[in-house]
Amino acid sequence: MIARPHDRTHYSRHLVRTLLRLTVVALAAGCAAGCAGPVEGTQVRVVDHYFEPSALQVTAGDTVAWSWDGSRDHNVVGEAFQSETQASGSLTHTFAQPGTYPYQCTLHAGMRGEIIVTTEP
Repeated sequence: MIARPHDRTHYSRHLVRTLLRLTVVALAAGCAAGCAGPVEGTQVRVVDHYFEPSALQVTAGDTVAWSWDGSRDHNVVGEAFQSETQASGSLTHTFAQPGTYPYQCTLHAGMRGEIIVTTEP
């Protein structure tokens, strides 16, 4: 069957609308996992393939504790702190200076987090 120009136009429009809908759903799902902004607190869970929360806000002088809650090996590697590769356990680090401190699991691409240190609670 040969498609007529009108059929191809209709198909193209339908395809574009479907792709736009899928893009919106994918972006919304991604934001649900990490676009909410930093969470105040001092605890980070190391879960299989993500940190929870991925962004944490603390006050200068606070100690952050990472605890392993998943079943796979992970590590926490930042510029001024680093854990062993492990499937259970914890890591603590005290943040003395304001700033943003990114960290990651070097075993799993995309498994990243950040600690945002402020001067005021």
